[in-house]
Amino acid sequence: MRVYLDTNQDESYCPRNLVVQCGDHATMLFDYASVKLNDPQGWIEMDLRNGDKPLECFTIRLLIMSNNQNGKDSRIRAIRMFGLSMETD
Repeated sequence: MRVYLDTNQDESYCPRNLVVQCGDHATMLFDYASVKLNDPQGWIEMDLRNGDKPLECFTIRLLIMSNNQNGKDSRIRAIRMFGLSMETD
């Protein structure tokens, strides 16, 4: 998963701490990955693999825990999700 952030343009709206939760149902999620950012600029990659295997889950939630300069609103300019294509017989 990648998120596009730009501190120069968004200043206090730019996230500083992100947490990715995943699970089989929206009410049964667990923290899977977290990242602390310092003046992010561009695409930030968050590896969601389980060792050598891709993560298998039904629901993914991206939480913004805090912003730069203690801002109250957030701005993520883009999100990209990558997954394996499923082969059919």
